[in-house]
Amino acid sequence: MHSLRSLKLIFFSLLFELLSGVELVSRTWYEDDLQMWNVGVPIYCGSLLMVGTLGAINSEEIGDILYKSFALPPSPSCVVTIEADILAIDSWENETISFSVNYEPVWEHTVLSNEGTRHICGSEEADRIFSISQNVTVSSEELRISLEVALDFGDNEGYGISRLAMFPMCEEVPTIAPEPTKAPLTEDEMPHFTPNTTPPRPSFAPTVRSAPHVSNNTNTILGPATDEATNIILMIMFFAGVVIICIASIVLHHYRRKWSTKQVYSFADEVEASRVRRQDEYDMTNVAVGDVGAEN
Repeated sequence: MHSLRSLKLIFFSLLFELLSGVELVSRTWYEDDLQMWNVGVPIYCGSLLMVGTLGAINSEEIGDILYKSFALPPSPSCVVTIEADILAIDSWENETISFSVNYEPVWEHTVLSNEGTRHICGSEEADRIFSISQNVTVSSEELRISLEVALDFGDNEGYGISRLAMFPMCEEVPTIAPEPTKAPLTEDEMPHFTPNTTPPRPSFAPTVRSAPHVSNNTNTILGPATDEATNIILMIMFFAGVVIICIASIVLHHYRRKWSTKQVYSFADEVEASRVRRQDEYDMTNVAVGDVGAEN
């Protein structure tokens, strides 16, 4: 009977060991929900939810150890702050309880018969809660928390954990860039040169013009004129034309006034002016031919 119970305990312990493994995050507090321990689901001790046993009725079935495994981030080492509330229920008589991390005890205490402070659950005897806080350095990715007791199970001894909180601080894994390989080139990787190759014969086929290259460079000094720039240029040209026309009109009006002050002769005045004798002209109408000869 005891061998069958022991085999059952070992089987369930291994099963919970495989299923457990909550992943912890560096620099983040984790409060355990008291699930997935080797003893199964948590139970109530008065108003406290705990994982463990309430007394001799089921102490032998659960055994003398509670444990659960957690996973730490990949790191050379982590400093984990662990806080736990451990319950010692009913009649403890100089029996030992120890708290371990990765199979190494970090806290141990011998519970005396008169150490109870108040009644929480179980029989009418006074119970005791031990609140511990430990800083543990862990160099592996597994964090195994266990609570182990040395009880005779003759009386109503009970034990358990009602609170477990952890805060891991892990070192960052340095990232090392891979060194470039300096392996010699293989024969397939070596460049091959074929000497005395015959140059290609000229072809009379038309040369296909490649597509124009479109530059994506936007840092150009002159770019295509936009509609807004075109409107500005046309407006400047319009105002320049208006100014030129105004200047030409003023100049033309000035010269027209200057020309209008001169005396204008008509055709009749020209004819009359042609009939006026000049002083240096001689009147040859009254001179006879003989007179001309006599004078000679």
